[in-house]
Amino acid sequence: MTSYWPLATLALLLAGCSREETPANPTLVKVGDQPITAEELQRFEAGLPARLRSGGGRRQNLQSLVDRRLLVLEARKRGLDQSPQVQQALEEQLTRKVIEQVNEVEIEAKQQAPTEEEMKAAYERHQLGWQVWPAHILSATKADAEQVILALKGGEDFASLAKQRSQAEDAERGGDLGKFFGGEDAIPVLREGTFELPVGGFSQPIQTKDGYEVVKILDKRRIPYEKMRDTIVKQMKQLKWAARRQQYLNGLKERFQMRNHGEVVQAVLQAAKEGTKLPPEVAAGPLVSYQGGALLAGVCVERMPQWTKGPLPADSLGLFNTLDLWVLPDTLMALAGRAEGRDRQPEILAWKEKKWEELAVDQLFAEQISAQVKVDPAEAERYYQEHQDDFKVLPGEVQLTEVLVDTEAEARKVLRAAQAGEKLEVLAEKYSRRPKMKPLGGHLYKGRGQMVVSSMYHSPYHDFFGDANTKDVGVLQGPLLVQDKYSIFRLDHPVMPAPLPLSQVRRPILHRFRKEREAAVFDQYIAGLRSQYADQVKWFEDTLARLESPPAAATK
Repeated sequence: MTSYWPLATLALLLAGCSREETPANPTLVKVGDQPITAEELQRFEAGLPARLRSGGGRRQNLQSLVDRRLLVLEARKRGLDQSPQVQQALEEQLTRKVIEQVNEVEIEAKQQAPTEEEMKAAYERHQLGWQVWPAHILSATKADAEQVILALKGGEDFASLAKQRSQAEDAERGGDLGKFFGGEDAIPVLREGTFELPVGGFSQPIQTKDGYEVVKILDKRRIPYEKMRDTIVKQMKQLKWAARRQQYLNGLKERFQMRNHGEVVQAVLQAAKEGTKLPPEVAAGPLVSYQGGALLAGVCVERMPQWTKGPLPADSLGLFNTLDLWVLPDTLMALAGRAEGRDRQPEILAWKEKKWEELAVDQLFAEQISAQVKVDPAEAERYYQEHQDDFKVLPGEVQLTEVLVDTEAEARKVLRAAQAGEKLEVLAEKYSRRPKMKPLGGHLYKGRGQMVVSSMYHSPYHDFFGDANTKDVGVLQGPLLVQDKYSIFRLDHPVMPAPLPLSQVRRPILHRFRKEREAAVFDQYIAGLRSQYADQVKWFEDTLARLESPPAAATK
């Protein structure tokens, strides 16, 4: 079964195809009074996989363009190009197109590139490029961290104090984090509290999600400006873009006399938080007004969760900041674009015509194809039961016994002891570092060396065992580098595929069923349209034959 629908859809997305016949661009087919030219076919084929671009597939490709015209004819005949759904969708997409053009012309094109002097000044002003090599002591409370500070001021060695008092995993290394960190690698409170310190200096207690940190700077270095230049260029372009955009939007606010109506803010916020509706007279009034329109209070209540994508604004300032960030820029740029006639420019009108046809055909497809297809959720369950081997994720949960130590030499010592007959569980209790480590990356420690790895794709053990493994059960293995340490381990149960639940695959199964059935219905439907409009389609076979024939060899 061959469906032309994917090709027809692709054709709809092509813009700017020439319909003007010239000697170099002959007409291949006419549908009504609309020609399909060689150039249009070539542009269409350029978007196809190589195997469909020429040869035996060329006539099929041309047929796809004909089918597209037939669909447009039928959609217009049914008046779908004038339907409310199409008109609304067209208006929304035209508004988006106008906004894009305004943004391109007024913001992107007028953005000034940063000068070398500006970038060097920013490098010095913001102290860019600094990296620090820190050590830290983690305490449970601020009072404990302050005791650490007093001990350091009293002359105690930082590394020794870390080994005695730090609750971090790296305590035995004296809290040494082992490498340089840049400003982008640290959370803001750590960056602000440590990056200005001199080498050898230590911070005041800094609260993080883990507790209270005292950080000492073991070493510092600065990346030269030349190596940071590309990063600075990118950052300054973003800043200049934001500044230019805000300047332009501020001008539009004045131009269109935009005004915030603070008197209704509390009612709007309360209704949004409680999930209630505003009184009709308030809902119909403006929250923000401007020349030629308004953002209504009722609309704001309905759409605020969509705009904020998180917690609702706490007060009027937060609400208007949200509107300034997510809503009003598009409103202002659409107003400006339409006021300047951008929606009436020739290229926009040509785009609008193409989009109108595309939306009308989409509506036709929805009514004549999709509406005829029914998919029963019970079908997905039956298919799932019959093809369970197709719905498994590799691998499932893995159980092993492990001894995790700091060095490869220690790991080989553990391996020799295990090979000599000492139980791996006993060795784990004696030597393993795992009990003091936090669960990480799906590695869950259960005691006496017992490990459950729930996410093998994020585990070094996946590279070792693969997606499935039965041969290594009970075999001592290692040393293997795991989380910056060395592991001696034994697989306790086979690594086996884990079945995906029906709830996870039901939607993809039903989607596939629907697409297959839509393709079958479409094949029948387009065959009917070809018959119905046969007298309006004229193929220029001689021209098509010349196009498909290889050029004659040049003569001397």
